[in-house]
Amino acid sequence: MVKKLALVVIIILMGNTGFAGKPQKWEELPKAVQDTVLANGGTSGMSVDLEPKKIDGKAVYEAGIKGKDGNIRDLVTMCIPTFESL
Repeated sequence: MVKKLALVVIIILMGNTGFAGKPQKWEELPKAVQDTVLANGGTSGMSVDLEPKKIDGKAVYEAGIKGKDGNIRDLVTMCIPTFESL
């Protein structure tokens, strides 16, 4: 029983690391992503992750934005990749 539980925990931990986004430099983000982050309460130069998955051929970006209530919310935006953002 303990071995099965350990195996399940290892599989879950391995799966979670495979979905982590890769931090991008603000200057290298597409302008549309920068504008979306800024329009939703983000700040210039903040950390934005490029997620490993694509949706309908569009790159997926995620940023932690502080809401009006003070809690951090995930802002997810999609953008057609450009040569500069690859």
